[in-house]
Amino acid sequence: MNKRQISIPVDTSNLLKIIACAMVILSHYFTLEIQSGNSNAIYKTVSSLGGSMGLAIFFFLSGYGLMQSELRKPLTVWQFCRRRLSKVYVPVVLVTAIWLVAEYFFKGMLFDNWQHIVYILFWGFDDGALWFIKVIITLYATFGVFAFLRGKNNALALYVFAILIIGVYFLTGRYIGDFAPRSVPLFFLGVICSLYPLDIKKLLVSLILIFVMTAIEQYITGGDTFLVKTIINLILIVGLLSLFCTNMASRIVLPAFLGSLSFDIYLVHNKVIDLIRNNIICQSFWIWAITTLILSVVFYYIRNGIIRDRIKVKHS
Repeated sequence: MNKRQISIPVDTSNLLKIIACAMVILSHYFTLEIQSGNSNAIYKTVSSLGGSMGLAIFFFLSGYGLMQSELRKPLTVWQFCRRRLSKVYVPVVLVTAIWLVAEYFFKGMLFDNWQHIVYILFWGFDDGALWFIKVIITLYATFGVFAFLRGKNNALALYVFAILIIGVYFLTGRYIGDFAPRSVPLFFLGVICSLYPLDIKKLLVSLILIFVMTAIEQYITGGDTFLVKTIINLILIVGLLSLFCTNMASRIVLPAFLGSLSFDIYLVHNKVIDLIRNNIICQSFWIWAITTLILSVVFYYIRNGIIRDRIKVKHS
């Protein structure tokens, strides 16, 4: 393999997914600890940077992985929605349905009307930490458009994809929050790194596009940390890419199960925090961590069992 080529082994990707997941969930936990009066310096650092950096890795790997899959086996629009988009959307709907039942038993919560329940189940998700799922679903949809156009005109597909990413970036800031758009361009960068692993020019253009979008967002919102955190995220990604350009990364071997489980931890961890804080007197870090891990494993097997059953029905 050319030493300059950007190539991310599956085992390395799984390791990075675990690291990114840990950064995000610890950021959420430490943020709540700070709000409870804990002024630990490590908590403050992880709370401020951990979530942003973790999602930067997650978004980058999502874009990279999607493009790798598309290069190996191009799909039709319907196949893309059924095989790839549904892998993100169906689990979050399933865990939300379970959460609604849990809220009823643990909190006695009832919702005003069935329209509200439908909204929560299929888009609201009743979990502030899952805003990124809405963004990643939207990014998957933009990638689907890109993949469709790429089969007809590659140059046009790239221009349209860049425009759509810009649109997602600013809509995310407007409708989710000014903290949310920072990781969006990393999805685009992941796609470009997969599609053009040796084309430094295209990578530089992508980086410039990211800086321009961030600078405009900072000007519009008046925020003073967006550009700094974006630079930190990019330094992190560039550092990871430098690592991947060596053969050292290929020596890492991890069970694929762990990489897949990281997504279940994303979906479950904030709900566990909520349940523990409202129903358990002893609210230690380890109770939260162990409960999150156990429930994530349980949910992993539930959703994979449902997927296997669907495949069996289809082929029977």
